[in-house]
Amino acid sequence: MRRTAGRLDQMRAVVPAVGLENSFFPFHLASPLAEAEFLARLLDRSGRHFLLDLHNLWADATNVGFDPEAWL
Repeated sequence: MRRTAGRLDQMRAVVPAVGLENSFFPFHLASPLAEAEFLARLLDRSGRHFLLDLHNLWADATNVGFDPEAWL
């Protein structure tokens, strides 16, 4: 968490409006809901904005079999 937040701070020096986007993963090593929890904590800690990619969320939910509303 600290490393990622630190990298976001470094990127902010180049791109002031840097934010985060949910990713598509062809497979998951842990619960897909863990990504949502991680992003929420990181956004809270870093104060950055979030870009919700609905297609990535839909593709992940369809391929892995989780409820996209629970992810949100």
